[in-house]
Amino acid sequence: MDEAKRYNPAAPETLADPFPVYERMRAQCPLHHFDGLEVPFYTVFRYDDVRAVQMNPTTWSSRYGSGPTYMKSIGFMADGKAHSEFRGIFKTRVSPAALGKLEAPIQAVIDDQIDVMLRGPQAGDLHDLFALPLPVRVIALLLGIPDADLNALKHWSDVLTETGFGE
Repeated sequence: MDEAKRYNPAAPETLADPFPVYERMRAQCPLHHFDGLEVPFYTVFRYDDVRAVQMNPTTWSSRYGSGPTYMKSIGFMADGKAHSEFRGIFKTRVSPAALGKLEAPIQAVIDDQIDVMLRGPQAGDLHDLFALPLPVRVIALLLGIPDADLNALKHWSDVLTETGFGE
């Protein structure tokens, strides 16, 4: 139980190799409260407990985010009405029917990225030429954002992610 008292989710040694710590915490303290952050922070280590927390927004809030770094309460990281309203924006775009209609355009994006990966000056760089741009292009397709704005979308996404999660 001493390790549970010392557990700090934001400590460099925890972040460097968290999985052995997580294993010990699952055995010793599956629900841990850490009061060394600016917001209330609980870590839940067991799958069934995580599911129970996710299904109980009355007791467990998403408004501070899901990690030890404070995030503004926006979008999916909000509670109640704000969360529902944000989900509503995407509901029709990610329904099974809407995604079915996008199968061919998404496949075309995949094929295009494969072509770029095979013929570019860095030919074969799976990360930079395929894995990195693919999600941005698919998200842009889902949201109706033109290809001309892909760089801006990627930049805004990076800024938002850094704001929420840190570097």
